Formats: sequence, structure tokens, C-alpha cells
Amino acid sequence: MRSIKHSIIAGLITACISTSLSADTEARRELCLPPQNLSSALISIGKSFGISIIYPSSLLKDVKTAGIKGIYAPQEAIEKLIEGQQLKPIILSPNVIALKAVKIPSTTTAISASEGEFEELTVVDSILVGSRIGDSNAGYTASIDVINSPTLELSGAQSLIDFFKFTPAVTGNSTSTSVSNGGNGTSTVTLRGLPANNTLVLINGQRVAFNGLSGDSVDLNSIPPSAIERIEILKDGASAYYGSDAIAGVVNIVLRNQQEGFTVEQYYGQTYYEDLRTRNTIISGGHKTGDWSFYGNANFLDQSGINSRDRDFSASADARNQGGSDTRSSTTPTARISLNNGQTVTLDVNTDRGGISTLDERSESARYRDVTEEDLFNYLQYTSSTSPIEQTNLYLSGQYTPSSTFTFQANAAYSQTESTINLAPLPLSTGRNQISPITVSSENRFNPFEEDITDIRRRVLEAGNRVQEFTSESTRFNISADGSHHGINWSSAAYWSKSEANRHSFGIASGNRVRRALGPSRDCQGREIDGCTPLNLFGSPGSITQEQLDYILTENELKGFTRIHGLHTAIDWEVGEWWSAGPVLAAAGIDWRMERIRSRSSAPDDDFLIGQNDVSDTNGSRQIQEVFAEIHIPILKHEPYAESLDLNIALRASQYSDFGNNTSPHLSIGYSPTPNWVLRANFSKGFRAPSLDELQREGLQTQAALNDPCANPDNVEVLPGCTQQSDPTVSQFLTIFQGDEDLQPEKSINRSAGIVWQSTVNDNNDLKISADYFSISQKDVINTNPQFIVNENAETGRYRDLVQRNAEGDITKIFAPHINIGQLDVQGIDLSLNYQHTSKHRGVFNYTFNAVNLHEFTEKIADGETPRNLVGFYVDSAAEGYGTIPKWKASAGFEWRKNKITLAYNMHYLDSLKETPPRFNQARKIESWTTHNAQLNIKNVWKKNLNFTFGIDNITNEEPPFVDSSINDNYDPYSYNAKQMFWYLKLGYRFQ
Repeated sequence: MRSIKHSIIAGLITACISTSLSADTEARRELCLPPQNLSSALISIGKSFGISIIYPSSLLKDVKTAGIKGIYAPQEAIEKLIEGQQLKPIILSPNVIALKAVKIPSTTTAISASEGEFEELTVVDSILVGSRIGDSNAGYTASIDVINSPTLELSGAQSLIDFFKFTPAVTGNSTSTSVSNGGNGTSTVTLRGLPANNTLVLINGQRVAFNGLSGDSVDLNSIPPSAIERIEILKDGASAYYGSDAIAGVVNIVLRNQQEGFTVEQYYGQTYYEDLRTRNTIISGGHKTGDWSFYGNANFLDQSGINSRDRDFSASADARNQGGSDTRSSTTPTARISLNNGQTVTLDVNTDRGGISTLDERSESARYRDVTEEDLFNYLQYTSSTSPIEQTNLYLSGQYTPSSTFTFQANAAYSQTESTINLAPLPLSTGRNQISPITVSSENRFNPFEEDITDIRRRVLEAGNRVQEFTSESTRFNISADGSHHGINWSSAAYWSKSEANRHSFGIASGNRVRRALGPSRDCQGREIDGCTPLNLFGSPGSITQEQLDYILTENELKGFTRIHGLHTAIDWEVGEWWSAGPVLAAAGIDWRMERIRSRSSAPDDDFLIGQNDVSDTNGSRQIQEVFAEIHIPILKHEPYAESLDLNIALRASQYSDFGNNTSPHLSIGYSPTPNWVLRANFSKGFRAPSLDELQREGLQTQAALNDPCANPDNVEVLPGCTQQSDPTVSQFLTIFQGDEDLQPEKSINRSAGIVWQSTVNDNNDLKISADYFSISQKDVINTNPQFIVNENAETGRYRDLVQRNAEGDITKIFAPHINIGQLDVQGIDLSLNYQHTSKHRGVFNYTFNAVNLHEFTEKIADGETPRNLVGFYVDSAAEGYGTIPKWKASAGFEWRKNKITLAYNMHYLDSLKETPPRFNQARKIESWTTHNAQLNIKNVWKKNLNFTFGIDNITNEEPPFVDSSINDNYDPYSYNAKQMFWYLKLGYRFQ
């Protein structure tokens, strides 16, 4: 049904496809603005016309305007307000206008541009992320990136995670549909390498519900890039402004609310290998009439997947030819059988006659031979690397602005995402990694060895792939009003959102039925006799019949939802002038919200599943009440060696109904010795409340990829916990994670200091350079690190109650409760450079460079443990690691624009790393990764209604670097991708 819908939509628009949005530049309104600060007047203009006006935060400091009175279009009003100033407006997009300083006074005629990233900007249609005060003077002390819609378009990304993956500030385990083994069909963002639950994601400045299954981070798949006006990234702690989760920073996604006319876009792309076929249809439209404006956006994405076997680097789990490990599975298509005499055997397929089917054949145990090192199973021939995905996003917005002092807005959004993950066929292991170990009875009709067998491993190829189908739905409603009265600006909002998720798993087995089918034959005589079908694990592939499969196989559904609703109200006002350095500004407000989580598995309480992870129930809710205040104090202005000196103080008090109270302060200072220089520093305390999932999880089970030190023969009887060697062929262990209602918040201390230099040589050349140092010290980190527990068990003999081993010394079960135990210290430097040259005859040239240099990412798992600096190292998320933590991550770009043509190029770089594979004690190097992308865009062709875009990602077809310790396809899908060279075409049409 979904594919038919996509075909119909694509067919209808084949002849007239996509375009950029059209601004309502002819709209005119009656304005009456008295003399005031220019920034305040621009706020009124932005609200009146529903547009965004952005500019460097220090540009309009203390600039006054004489006001205006009359009927104006937005561009006319801005030009009137900035008369006599060395400023000119630049139209970045239909709803975004930037103000730029000019060296020599010149005409203020607006020019069209498509700037790259803007840093340290103020947005005057709403309060910029990182401050509750609407005046520009309060914003320049923070390190903020503002990414506008043209930048998103030039990236070619059809999902937010495709864009964020190459953003230097984003490192670590940002999930996406590129993550199959361990993924859940969602996409998240991780600033500074910290977990996704340490980055607060807002939509239009408000919180939204977390993913319905994971329950502690926002699914970015619910937000289509085509509906985004801009993205604000605050790269510093912000708990004083927003409360919990903002330890690493804040990502605020501002959606469009205005458009004049109707537009359609059609996108198609695929890889060099003709897979990952991507179709995206975007329909948007809007209209403004009088005081009302409306906007709507519909986005339909259909993307095929990539199988692991489709790329040479991921086709085999035996990576010895790449200098890595052989991680093929010991659960093989012909059973691996451990006998009581210590012998391990498998069926000799050369003597097999199709499997044992009668009791008389039980004596033929001679048909089995000893296993060899090559009796292993290459599961990567069956798994998906990048999941296919279908996605629908709908967004509606309306705005009513009867005057420049009052605005009412309402918006609603709905999204649905469907994705499918293929896993290798069912691994049936009777003695390991099961909640309840199974014994093959000596009296089972298929057992030829006449002894009870406690360890038999059989890959059930007859069942086909295990399949996980993910469906998620997200619904959001928001209403808000803001205005001003007698010098007091006020805003109020009510919001509600819900995220529902469902994982439907096929190709898994019922533990109770497998136990009965492998038990004594008298207890399982046949479907017609007692309803039980005996199971044959001793034959070659094909010996398990359909009747046997029908008896043991089952399905499972894990359904969950999270819901949040709340109220927000705030005011900001001018307190007065204390030291003749400008007005003191203040803001205050209250927030109230309710959070709810619920998830439940369809598995019976008295049964257990084989081949299925993450089966657990969660149920909880809580109420949060918060108050906040902020004050901005100008100390100096226009003094010798002090163009300005400003102080900003913020405080938030939070009360949670489950764990208690928290108070978060923030102090920042900004100093401009001259108009071209800005120095800034910030100090804050942050927190992350334990999620409802961490508090209420009843017991999550998974097959964690871990390294058992006791599997190394060099450690036997050397380490206190290794009295005998464990099985070296096992790398995944049954691990049970448990919630704890006594968890306390994670706490952080954030520090940053930066310098910005901006030079306007003349009207045609602009250069801006910035450098910011950042530091995050986090304690009471909520940790469930089973690798630490296993290591401690081996190295010290501790945690014997949490690590269960059998008589052979093999791990059978690990318990990993959530506890406040970890510490983390992160330090680094953000670097940014932007140079723009404008030539009357040659066009506009823009050069950008952004990089993050990490100095420290030190993890201390518990008191008494030696801290580990993970900078330059990779530790897989399946082992509770932080993933890829590079010393350097950078991007650079070049853009040329002239008339209707834009040509863009960008390069992304990820530094080399080191890893320690589970079966080696020696670190190995992971090579650096550099990709090159290019795009050509031609606008306003064929009656000025048609747009054309063609682009290529990863021009050199660069493979992701080999990562031996990754559980996914021999590379890290959180930081790299498997698609390699990818080309795309986007055409479009605007209906007048």
C-alpha cells in the first residue's frame, strides 16, 4: 500500500517537480514603532511578518533607531530602520534575512545569498537558544551555531542524522538506520561524544516525547529536513535555561511557519552499487491573508537497504585477511555438540544421509567427527547493514498576528517510520546464554549419543532469517502566544507529544517448547498424540522439518510509548540602567510537565525467548515543576580598551516527583576590547535526571558482545577469577539490565572560554575566526557496564553474584544493574573559520572550516579504578563503550554562487583511532577517513519556476575504515556509513 502511494505521488509530479520556497515579500502591514533599540524594533518586525532576522550578536549592541510609522513590506521596514547604519540586509531564504556590516556606507539594497553556517548569531523572531532574554546583548557570550535551510539543502541530506553525522561537534554513538545489529530504527544525536540522553533536543523551543522503546532520547526521524527553517546548536551546558538533559548541549530545531504558494519536490538517489535507492517526495504550501498565515508540509521517504554481503569489507565475519579477528559464530548449521567426555563433535556431512529420523538410527554416532577451527558460521551473509525505511511526515502551522505586540501560533505534526532489520537465522544454543538452560535428553529419539547433552549449538537455517520490523509513530501539538505590554515581553505555551513504537520479531523460538521438544520422547510423542513435535538438532541443514519449525517458532511484539505534556510561561523586561552601560535585562518564568512511559512484551510471563533480545517491561510516570530566572548586566561600554563588558547570570530550580530537587546555575561574561574582538567565558552546573526507563525497567535481556578475559589461556590461574579457561569461541553473553528506583541524577560542571575575531576589510570581503575551549566534568554517571563487571570478576574475583559461570568456567549469565558509579571528563577546542568574497562579475565565494580537537575524554568507571583517556580510541557500544572518539573531526567547504547557479564542495575528515580487539591484547590502528562531496544547483529556470539539483556524496568511493572490534559489519556504523559513492537528483516546480 505504501509503495502504491509513493508511485501515485511520483507519477503526478513527474513533469513538474520541486522548488525552493517563495517569500511573501509583497505583504504589507501598518507599523508604528517608537524610537528604541534597533534589536527590539527588529523583534517587532520579525513577529509582525513571521520572518527570522539574524545577525552577529555584537553587531547591533546599543544601536538605536528613530522608529517608523506607516505601511511597509518587510524589506522596506528593515531598510528604513537601518538608515544611517553601516548595515545591509541579505536574503538567506524566503523567511530568513541576515544583517551584515559593511566597511564603507553603501546602498542597503538586499542581495540574495545562501550563506553557510552562521555562528554566534541572534535570531529576532524568537529568543535564541541559550537565553530567555529576547535582546541581542544577552546572546553573544554563548557558542551557538545556527544552520539555515539553504545549508541543509546543500548537504543533500534527506534525514537529520545524515547531516549531523558529519558535524564536528557530534561524535560517539548517534544511532541511525545504518545500525542493524543493536539498532531500533531510530536516529539520535550525540554532542561531545556523550550519550544521546545528554543532548537536549527541542522542537520550536519545546520538549518533545522520547522514542517509544528506548525512552531517553528524541527520534530525529520524526523531523523532516524539508520543514526546517533553521537548527540552533548550543555547544555548552544549559541546565540553567532548560533543565535536565542539557549537559552536552542543546539542539533546537525551528520549523517553518510561512510560505506563499504551493511547491513540490522529487528526489531520487542511489549508490554506485545501485542499492540504497532513495525516493523522497515533498509537498509544501502556504498562504498569508490579513493577520493570518498558514503553512503545511508533507514528506514521503522510501529508501531501500544494503545487505552486509553487498560490500566486500562487510561480507565476512572472518576478518583475518584484513589483519583482524575471526568472529564467525560457533553456532553452526550442522550442530556443534559438547559431550560429557570433553569431546566436541559435529556431523560429518560426507556420511550424512539426511539426518536421523528413527530410534533405530541412534547408534550411528560414528557419523560425527571432531570440530575444527573452521567449523564456524559466517552470519554476515544473512544480515542487513543499512535498514530499508519508509517514512511519512506531516506538519501544519498557523499564525495569527493582529498587531506587532501580539502573536498566536498553533502547530501539529505527525510522523510514521517503518524499518526492517534482518538478522542471521536462529542460533539455538541449549546450554549458554539462555535464561533457563536446556538439556537434550539421552532419551530423546534423535540423540545418538545415549547421554544427556547440555551444550549443543545449532544454526536453524531452515527457519530463514530472523526479522525485526520496527514501526514508530509520533504526534505533536503545540499552541503558544507571545506579546508585549508596557515594556514587558511575555510568552506562554502548552504542548503535548506522544511517541509510540512497536518491534515485531519473527524467526525466534519459544524456550519452553524447545525444552519439551528436546526432552524425553515419552513427553513429546507427536502433534497428533500430545501436541508436541520432537526436534532434530543432529542432522544436516534441512533435517529440521516444517512441522518441527511450526512447533518451536514464535513471534514477539514489544510495544511502548512515551508521552509528555506541559505548560511554559515566561516574561522578560528592562530593569533599568545601573552603570550607564546600557539597560539591565531580566527574564523569569515557570515550567510544568508530566512524563509517562509504558512498554510491554507479548511474551508469556512463564516462557522465555531464544534468539530475541530486549524483552522487558517498563511502566512509570512523574511530574516536574521548575522555576527559572536570568539577568543580563552591562558593565562597560565605549570605554578605552572596553567596547563592551557584559555579565549574564541564570538559575533554575527543579522539583521531580521521583528523585527530588535540583538547582542549576549559569554564569557567563562577554568582553569586547574593540568592535572586531569578542572574548567570552561560561561556568555552569548541569544535571540529567535518571530516565523513567532507567528507574522502572523490570529486566532487559540482551546478548551483549563482551570479552571474557578467562577465554585467554595466558590468564588462566594468573587472574584470581580465572581458575580455568572459558570457551574462546563465544563472544556474546546473556546480559540482564535492571532499573533502580533509587538512582540519583548525573551531575556536571561545565566550563568554556572563547575568542572571536571578525574583520570586514571592505564591502566585498568578510573574515571570521573563532576558537572555544570547553570542559565537562561529570559525576554520578548512570552506568550498566557489563564489560567492567566481567573484567572485575576475572581480575579480582568480585561480582560473583553478578557473573554466573558453569562448571566449565563459561559465563552463562550476567546481571548489570543501573547504578550511579561513573565519572567522565571531556575537554577540547572548537575551531571555526568563515571567509566570504563578493565580486560583481564573478559572483560570491564562500569558504568555511569547522573542527573539533578533543584533548581528553577520560572515563572512570568506579571509585578506585584507574581512569582511561579514550581520545583516539574506539570501544563498541555493544560493550557499553562510547564508540568512536577521534582526536580530530573536521569539515571544510567551498561555495560559489552567481545568478541562478550554485556550486558547492565539502570535505569531511575523521581522525585515525586505536582499538583493542576482544581476542587480542595489543592495540591496532583504525585508519582515518576522508570523504568529498559536490553539488550543483540551478534555480529559477523555465519561467522561473523550476529548480534542478545534482550531487555526489563520497566522490572517491571511499570505504569506511576496518574496525575489528565492531559488532556491526567490520566498521562503526555510528560514525561512518556503508553506502560509499552516492549520487542524487532533485527536480522541482513552484505553482504560482
